[in-house]
Amino acid sequence: MAEQVFAADSFDNGRLYIYVTRDPDPVKFPNGLSNNDHMSSFLTGKEWEALFLDELKCPDRGSISSGNSEVYGARFAAALRTYPLLGRISDMYIYVCYESEEVQQLREECLRVQRLTTNPKAAQGLVKLVQACDEALINGSGLLFVPD
Repeated sequence: MAEQVFAADSFDNGRLYIYVTRDPDPVKFPNGLSNNDHMSSFLTGKEWEALFLDELKCPDRGSISSGNSEVYGARFAAALRTYPLLGRISDMYIYVCYESEEVQQLREECLRVQRLTTNPKAAQGLVKLVQACDEALINGSGLLFVPD
């Protein structure tokens, strides 16, 4: 029985890797990484779903009748008007970048949600996001989210 639970817990639909980088340009990734740039952590699909779909009540891609990514992204961001920087992470399979000047605001948004969340998986994802923001702030860097 424990093996079945472990197998279910280990299944995930994707990862979104979080890089602390001075130049968070997805076009330059990975060749544009410098020696000081590094991967901080990653969000799992379960953490993303818990945070954005369960906790923040963003629309699920399946709830949008149009298969248009731009329409979905706009509706996702609209659901997060009070968290505009978090609203950029509308999908597990897109690149998302934050310039160094945006990292403090992203961190503050994460902390506001963290204080309100009751979902353990969402809280786990928020810890990773705050940690990545802290690393970026120390280094004067931005963040680049890279899908697997």
